[in-house]
Amino acid sequence: MTDRNKKSEKRSFTGDIDAQASIKVTRNDRSVALTLTKTLMKKIGLRGNRLFAAAVELEPGHSILLMMDEQTASGHLNVLRTGEGRLELVLQSDDEVEVDDLTEAFLTIKRAQLEKGDMRLSGPMSADDWARHAQLAYNTDAKT
Repeated sequence: MTDRNKKSEKRSFTGDIDAQASIKVTRNDRSVALTLTKTLMKKIGLRGNRLFAAAVELEPGHSILLMMDEQTASGHLNVLRTGEGRLELVLQSDDEVEVDDLTEAFLTIKRAQLEKGDMRLSGPMSADDWARHAQLAYNTDAKT
């Protein structure tokens, strides 16, 4: 048995879909195409040709792809990190989405700052970059 086979035996999902039989993978230089069997498409409710999708990083170098059919998607699918290597998926309809009072107060303040132009927004950054940015802001505020 090769090392590659040993690694693939250790990786598994607990579920009821046989990926090897239900999904065909085709690769070329620029893309990867997945072809789903009709049985799998029916099982996941795929009726149309448009999907919502998100890549979710479980840990560095290990991600999963979530997909929903646009026609069946109603509301919001929230991915909540509940611990190291743990995620919770919560599907809420549009009328179920709630914001607690404290969060609503925070958002109200931030909306007002944004409208006045008093809020500086940064682009996406890594955790290390964010920590350096926060430390610089703290050092600047501490001096004034």
